[in-house]
Amino acid sequence: MVCTAMPENNRDVRHRKKRSIPWTETMETGRKLSEAIRYADEQSATQILAAHLQKLTDSPYHKATAVRIGIELWTMITYSLYDIGLAIDQLFPEGDDICNELFKKNSWDELGMFLKNNVVNLCNHQRWEENVKHRQLVEQMIDYVHHHLGKNITLQDIADELYISRNYLGQIFKKVTGESFKSYMTRVRMEKAKQMIQEGNYLIYEVSAKLGFGNPAYFTTTFKKYTGYTPTDLIYRASCK
Repeated sequence: MVCTAMPENNRDVRHRKKRSIPWTETMETGRKLSEAIRYADEQSATQILAAHLQKLTDSPYHKATAVRIGIELWTMITYSLYDIGLAIDQLFPEGDDICNELFKKNSWDELGMFLKNNVVNLCNHQRWEENVKHRQLVEQMIDYVHHHLGKNITLQDIADELYISRNYLGQIFKKVTGESFKSYMTRVRMEKAKQMIQEGNYLIYEVSAKLGFGNPAYFTTTFKKYTGYTPTDLIYRASCK
C-alpha cells in the first residue's frame, strides 16, 4: 500500500511545485531589472522581464498574486531609482495609481505588457536625461570640492551631501570627466598646493593643513608622487627665478 501511494503523492507534489509562484526569483528579477533601468539598458530590462513572465505562465493567473508580483517589482524599481536621486512619480502623470492599474489586468500577458511599457518608458527617460543629469551632478561635486578644499573630502562625504549612493556617484564622475574622483581630488589639491607654494605666503605645513592634509609628511609624499619633486624643491626653484 505504501509503495502504490508514493508515486501518486510525488506526482501531486511535482504538480504543486509547477504551479507555485517563484517569489525568490521575483525578487532577483526585481534586482536585475532595477539595475538595467538605472543604466537605461532597455534591451536587458525587457529580456529580464520577459524571462520571468514566461516562468509565471506555468502557474494559473490569480489577480491578487499578479498584483503582488507587480507591486514587488515596481517597489524595487522605485527604490533603485530613488537611490540615484530620481523620484518615479516625476516620470508619470499625476494620479497614476500602480495598484489600480495592476488590478485591471486579467492575464499574465496583460500584466507583462503593462510592466514592459512602463519599463521601456523608464529606460527612455534615463537615456534622454542621464547626460544632462550626470553633468549637473558632476558640476555639484566639483563645486563642493572647491568650497571644501580645506577638508579631507571623500566621495562618501559628497554622496551624503547629495543623498546619492557613493558607488553611483563615482561611476558618473568617471563617465563624465574621464578620471576617477580620487584622481581628480589629488590633481586639484596638488595644483592648488603648487600655486600656494610659488606665491610664497605659506610654509609647507600650512599649505598641507589648508588643503586637508592632516600629516605634512603624507602631503610631501603625495606632492612628489604627483609632480616628480618635493615642495622644498619647488620653493628652491621659485627662489632661483
